Amino acid sequence: MAPPPGGLATQGNGAATASLVVGIVSLALCMAFVGGIVAVVLGVVGLGRAKERGGARRGQAIAGIILGVLSMLMGLGTWFALAQTISNATDGLESAVGPADRSTYDISLDDCTVSATGAATASGSIENRSDRDLNFEVVVEFIRSGSVLDEGDTLVFDVPAGEVDTWSVDGFVPASASVTCRITEVNNYLN
Repeated sequence: MAPPPGGLATQGNGAATASLVVGIVSLALCMAFVGGIVAVVLGVVGLGRAKERGGARRGQAIAGIILGVLSMLMGLGTWFALAQTISNATDGLESAVGPADRSTYDISLDDCTVSATGAATASGSIENRSDRDLNFEVVVEFIRSGSVLDEGDTLVFDVPAGEVDTWSVDGFVPASASVTCRITEVNNYLN
C-alpha cells in the first residue's frame, strides 16, 4: 500500500494534542497559571514538531497555546482578585476589633470603688456618636501609687447611634486599698 500524499502529514503530534487538552482542562478547572504554562510549552513543542512533520496538528498546537495564555491571564486575575479580597477583609477586621475611632464615642468614668473584701469596681457611661449601632470593649486599670494592681474589661453591646449606655468593670485589689481607676482602651468589638 502506498503512503498517502505528503507521507509525514499523517503522523501524530502528541505534544500538540497534549497542549490542547491541558489548555482546555486548565481553563475549565481554573488550574490557571501552572496548567497554562504547561499548555504553552507543549504548544510550542507541538508547533516545532508540526513544522518537521508537514503541519501535523499545527492547529491543535496553536489552540493549546491560546488556551494556555488565556488560562494564565485568568490565573493572574484570580490571584489579583484574591489579594484584593484578603486586603479588604483585613481592613474590615481592623475596624471590627481594633481601637475605636475617638470620634465615634464619648466615654466617662463616673465611679471607682473598693469594698472591704477588695472587690474593685469602675463604672461609667459611653455615648455612641456614630450613625450606626456599635459594640465597645472598655478596658480599665486599677492603680495604687503608680502601680497597676489589676486590670479588667467589659463589653458594651448594641449601643444605638446617638444613645448612651452604662458600663462596669470589676477587678480585685488588696482589701480597702485606696485605688485610682483609669480607662486605658476603648476598642471596637465586632462592628
